[in-house]
Formats: sequence, structure tokens, C-alpha cells
Amino acid sequence: MKNEVSLLPPDTDLETKAILKRLASAHRYLAELKGKSATIPMRLF
Repeated sequence: MKNEVSLLPPDTDLETKAILKRLASAHRYLAELKGKSATIPMRLF
């Protein structure tokens, strides 16, 4: 079995309107998760 890695950058346009909208949404949810994770007490073992 042979794995081939494609060259970067890809030939397709990744900055479409739909992708940019989803990226903004993902950024917002990651920020919310980061804020909530700060409230979890850290246990040291």
C-alpha cells in the first residue's frame, strides 16, 4: 500500500463564502469552549 501526499497549497479555492461563514461559527464555539474549560478544576495526580 502506497500513500501519496498531495502538494500544498491545494488547487481548489478554500476561501469560499460558505467555508468562511462556518469558520466564523467554529471560532465562536471554540472561544466559548475555552472559557468554559477554564472553570474546570485541575486535579494534580
